[in-house]
Amino acid sequence: PAWAADREFAQRREAGLPPAVRAISVEAEGDRLAAVLSGLPESVRVLGPVPAGDSAQRALVLVEHRSAPELVAGLRAAVVAASAERLGPVNLRVDPPDLDG
Repeated sequence: PAWAADREFAQRREAGLPPAVRAISVEAEGDRLAAVLSGLPESVRVLGPVPAGDSAQRALVLVEHRSAPELVAGLRAAVVAASAERLGPVNLRVDPPDLDG
């Protein structure tokens, strides 16, 4: 029912969780992930990092919808810079579908 969906969304907005905010998953090896995350504005919330495979780590960056396009552009620039410097892969996923698992 609509009332249940409205209540769930209100609770998620209050907690600052998707879909009330945008979520960007950033995955890389420890030093590269730390470098990418170090340049983030104070207005974002970072959850993690947590292990994401062999030596990779994953962090979830939560940001208000209105700030998301600028943040995603900045993160993509960091990915390009890491690639150009041959620092290893940095993977971004915006609003990843596997947040529940």
